[in-house]
Amino acid sequence: MLPFPIIKKLGLKHIGISDYITASGESQTANVYIARLLLFDKEVDVAVLATDTNFALAGMGLFNKCRIVIEMSKNLVEVSQSTD
Repeated sequence: MLPFPIIKKLGLKHIGISDYITASGESQTANVYIARLLLFDKEVDVAVLATDTNFALAGMGLFNKCRIVIEMSKNLVEVSQSTD
């Protein structure tokens, strides 16, 4: 998910509408856009939901086969390819 102003600034292409469930269990509908990311030296196309919030969220599907380390005391998030 990305805030709509960022989607607009990036010029992402609108590809449809999707329903989703929030972390609090609410049903929502959002416009869907397509973006291309460089992830571990590989370009991948991902669907991006537009949101009215001022923060971005990344879904678990994007991090499939990844190792994620979060160190709150160092304000650090590290994402690496899993060796499993």
